[in-house]
Amino acid sequence: MRTRKLRRVAVLLTSALLTAALLVPTVATSATAASPTSCRVKNLKTGKVTKNLRKAVKTARKGHRLTLRGTCHGSTYIGKSLRIRGVRTKTSGRPTLDADARGRVLTVKRGAKVILTDLRLREGKAKNGGGIWNSGKLILKDSTVVGNIATDYDNGYGGGVWNEGTLTLKGRSSIEGNTA
Repeated sequence: MRTRKLRRVAVLLTSALLTAALLVPTVATSATAASPTSCRVKNLKTGKVTKNLRKAVKTARKGHRLTLRGTCHGSTYIGKSLRIRGVRTKTSGRPTLDADARGRVLTVKRGAKVILTDLRLREGKAKNGGGIWNSGKLILKDSTVVGNIATDYDNGYGGGVWNEGTLTLKGRSSIEGNTA
């Protein structure tokens, strides 16, 4: 008899706790509060804002300056001279270019001068130059190239960067944790 009563009390207590847990509003933790937001790219010359870096690069003209907030996904090809600067806010997280292991993060074509500032380039995956393939003039300022892979296991080079042009690292820039 006593065992049955204890079981009934345990079931009622468990039900009450589950109900209370469902009624308590969710509180954002510091991890969720600082989670990255979706991509937001602004052309400072035209004022145009887009949610896709590839589209912003395509519509920009030579010499334009772009600001980037949040995480932009996909591969981007740049064939003109541009400056792209990451902007971090309390809610946007670290400005990031992420290829989601579906291709190279960034390709800079011959004749282009590209300056990347305060960005993280990650999760690129390509035969050579998983993170970046540079044939132009590329300057990385306070930027990180991390977690990229060159997939050609016999002849793969440049997990982080494959450079056929001029590459300059400035400030706290690093190329680390890539695989070739």
